[in-house]
Amino acid sequence: MTTKTTKVQPITQHDDTPIASGEGSSVLHVSEMGRDILVVVITEYKGKRALDLRRYYMDDDQQQWRPTSKGIRVPIQDAEALIIKLSDLRHAGVFA
Repeated sequence: MTTKTTKVQPITQHDDTPIASGEGSSVLHVSEMGRDILVVVITEYKGKRALDLRRYYMDDDQQQWRPTSKGIRVPIQDAEALIIKLSDLRHAGVFA
């Protein structure tokens, strides 16, 4: 399966409602993986904010994007450390 990185952009359903619950301006469509997409969103659950990276699929019956169980939720206080580590890996050539 080929991952196609696309321009980071806000994404919505066909009726312009946000694709995921969370802070609407933080919902980003990062890449396409066949019929799935990778979505990054800042969420809040029980008063705790987190960075959520999750695969979504198109529900053909309802023509809406739906979340899968394939993803990770990182507490917001740990998100910056994760971003720094990912950047270190990128600079080390791991993603080349």
